[in-house]
This record gives sequence, structure tokens and C-alpha cells, in this order.
Amino acid sequence: MSYQTDWLWLELVHAHILMLTARKTDALNIHRRNYTRTMDNGEAWGASISADFAVLREAGYNIPIMDEIERQFARND
Repeated sequence: MSYQTDWLWLELVHAHILMLTARKTDALNIHRRNYTRTMDNGEAWGASISADFAVLREAGYNIPIMDEIERQFARND
């Protein structure tokens, strides 16, 4: 990721991987660092994670950190 620092979507994927492997603090740090940024496709970081979390929930992944992250973004919007 250090090679292409403008590939913000890779940071998002990295945060998801950390979240799904129970590395909550690391995942939260990435989300906090990027919540004001805009993704490569023009979508806000927060909107991207909400869409991704909806897909994860449909697939049966409903872990408490997702709710926590979404609450933090709701407070910061």
C-alpha cells in the first residue's frame, strides 16, 4: 500500500480484513484516519463502509465492531 498511497480502497479492504480477524483497534484506527476522505470512485469513506457492511451482514457476518464503526460515523457526519 505504500507504493500506491492514492489507492484508498486498499486501505478500506485492509480495515475490513483487520476487523474480520478481530484486530479491532487496528481497524478502528484506519477508519478514524480516513473517515473524512473520498474514495477513488467519488463516494465518501463512510458511505463505502456502510454499503460494504450491508453486504457482509447479508452474508451472515454481523459483528459488533461494525455497529460501533457506523455509530462513530453517524456522530461525525
